[in-house]
Amino acid sequence: MKKFLPQNLFPSDITPLSFSELNELAQEVREELISVVSKFGGHIGPNLGVVELTIALLKSFNPPTDKIVWDVGHQTYVYKMLTGRYESFRTSLRNADGCCGFTNRDESEYDSFGSGHAGNAISAALGMAVGRDLLNLDEKLIAIVGDGSLGCGISLEALNNIAGVTKNFIVIINDNEMSIDANVGALSKHLDQIIGESENEHLARGTRVGRSFTSNKDRLSHQPKRSFFENLGVKYIGPIDGHDIEKMVETFEQASQLDCPVVIHLLTEKGLGYEPAKRDPELFHGLGSFDPVTGKPLQKSPKVASYSTVFGNQVEKLGHQNDKIVAITAGMCLGTGLYKFKSSFPDRFFDVGIAEEHAVIFAAGLATKGIRPIVALYATFSQRAFDCVYHDVCLQNLPVIFALDRAGFVSDGPTHHGIYDLSWWLNIPNLTIWQPANQIELEEVLVLALAHNGPTVIRYPKNDCPTYQNIELVEVGKAAIVDSKGKDAFLWAVGGEVEVALKVMKRLEKAGIKITVVNPRSLKPFDKKLFLEQSHLAPMITLEDHTTSGGFASLTDQVINEADHAVTCIHLGWPCETIPWGGANDIRKKYQLLPEQIAEKLLSTVFKGI
Repeated sequence: MKKFLPQNLFPSDITPLSFSELNELAQEVREELISVVSKFGGHIGPNLGVVELTIALLKSFNPPTDKIVWDVGHQTYVYKMLTGRYESFRTSLRNADGCCGFTNRDESEYDSFGSGHAGNAISAALGMAVGRDLLNLDEKLIAIVGDGSLGCGISLEALNNIAGVTKNFIVIINDNEMSIDANVGALSKHLDQIIGESENEHLARGTRVGRSFTSNKDRLSHQPKRSFFENLGVKYIGPIDGHDIEKMVETFEQASQLDCPVVIHLLTEKGLGYEPAKRDPELFHGLGSFDPVTGKPLQKSPKVASYSTVFGNQVEKLGHQNDKIVAITAGMCLGTGLYKFKSSFPDRFFDVGIAEEHAVIFAAGLATKGIRPIVALYATFSQRAFDCVYHDVCLQNLPVIFALDRAGFVSDGPTHHGIYDLSWWLNIPNLTIWQPANQIELEEVLVLALAHNGPTVIRYPKNDCPTYQNIELVEVGKAAIVDSKGKDAFLWAVGGEVEVALKVMKRLEKAGIKITVVNPRSLKPFDKKLFLEQSHLAPMITLEDHTTSGGFASLTDQVINEADHAVTCIHLGWPCETIPWGGANDIRKKYQLLPEQIAEKLLSTVFKGI
């Protein structure tokens, strides 16, 4: 029988608890995390690592008056459970109209800042701290940086600014030695060096440091050599055991009394308390539903590979044929499918950490030397490097290939949807843009991109990758007719939406409407000739997994306007608004984008009376 759960707890319920009771609560929370996430999927590893940290924060501070700002909001499941959201977390984590998998200001006053991308916590909390100072408010500001975010350029820019703008400010480094993959870079090594120096000092005195400690006072009075942080005017405290609630509370209370900004360095273990997550922290960073006993995923093995896997396999194959190919990612080796390339060509694989801007400019520099860099990013994270793509790659027409995974709707919600970026890519000079619809196209597009002496973007969704054979060869600027039942209308579907379009075509055919499905493949350059030819024959319909504003719909409208041609054109895709989190079918149903809903809409509008 659980003592504290299940019930909606608030920080006021945690403050009076003894340390022994807090440790009991930690165990109950850890069990509940495994139970809930095994059902709904989510970020289990990061949250198992912050159980004690979260409880210590809520014991030491007073949110929502005190502002706790989490970097990479996926590590806030425990925080949500203990700030009045236990019931929604338990019943509807990451589901439509349920508990968001990231911090969300609209969800709770305890979420002081929204976060789904890495690196924003210090900057946001610092802005809040200066606002507090200007308004003479009495509140604490705490930024928690974890999962490799400290190496992000934004975090470093913020660290450089702290000492010059405020004094009462706390940065907590949740050092679990991981982002999604293992942390990389000199700053991560510097933290390891600090730990090593502390280890040596404590061993010389017969004490212990690392993942377990003895005296908190001893740690505060015997710091390692002057650190990177103190050179920036920020006091460094640590390393501290991030699973010892009592010692963290003591440290937080002492840091709160200092009249200077403070960095507290915590050592935690990602996946602590759940052996499968400890064995494979990269897989258990974020995954779908799984068996809580064995840790094995419950989803059946897909009949076909995902776009990510097809991409990774083809890059690895091409790497054997061309020794100038290199692969670059920003902490997403597994997610982008590059693990085979990394294994085959370790000297030609570069994980730059959570630093998309650097990844892009690094690739640009490689391209000037005749190297062929392939930069694999999630579409949503590529948005962080837009200026670098334009300024450092496209203006110089450098042959860099950008492979954008998760281009389209994803269940994680608005911070992760890849449905806004196309509007920008379409308006950048010297850039070729592809959206392959199946395995053959993705493989052929990569070959064409490597043969092209200029920058290329290849967009594809998270979905399974269809394996059907193409009728027409893939050519730059040439669309392909996928299936033609008749010419009552022409449905141009982008990338993965071709599969949806074919289902729509079958439903319309049952109603006596015969259409043709077209796959544009190349969005820039675009096959204007075929599009305009068809537009003289029948209504045109576009379908995309992107906002219609600024996306493929806008591209086709521009073609029609330039041709000064009157045509019936129906655009189907996401509206230009914040699309929520949840299962794909649930959200598509909400926005009338399921095949049966699309067919019904077309029958009642375009084909009404036929």
